Amino acid sequence: MAEKYRPANYEYSESEIAAVGEGMKKLRTYVSDGGSGSVSSTQMEEIVKLIKREHRPEQVACYKAFWDNHHNGRIPVDTFMECMKTLHRSEVLLQWLVNCADKDRNGFISKDEFIHLLEIMILFDSRIATMENVTFEEFSVEADTNRDGRVSVAECVAWLQEKQEAQK
Repeated sequence: MAEKYRPANYEYSESEIAAVGEGMKKLRTYVSDGGSGSVSSTQMEEIVKLIKREHRPEQVACYKAFWDNHHNGRIPVDTFMECMKTLHRSEVLLQWLVNCADKDRNGFISKDEFIHLLEIMILFDSRIATMENVTFEEFSVEADTNRDGRVSVAECVAWLQEKQEAQK
């Protein structure tokens, strides 16, 4: 009998997260780097199977693109395991996603980072889908609450949370 998929709000136990980490280390593209190692994003489908959550093909493709764009096509095992700890808490996952989207780690969200973040958010959270046509310029004006001409990670998270709440 096939194991059932986990619901979106499922909270993984530490042992389940550790098992996924060990499963990732058995994938053919796993490379040890002295730390927890990493897996190629080409194995995103296999990773989704490890966490036992159902995802549409376009979601898997978007997740792969996210890792390609923000981690050079490698999925660090420890980073992925940290993500698993937040999957059941949308506000924490949102913070994690925005931090990951900040590719250059400068604390601000650029136009390219915003575009990639919005792509994954639209697939991840149906409440965000209504923002599909939001331009970076609109985002910048609305999210830049301190009016310094840049949108910080914190401002981006707050803006996305506001948009999610407005859709409830």
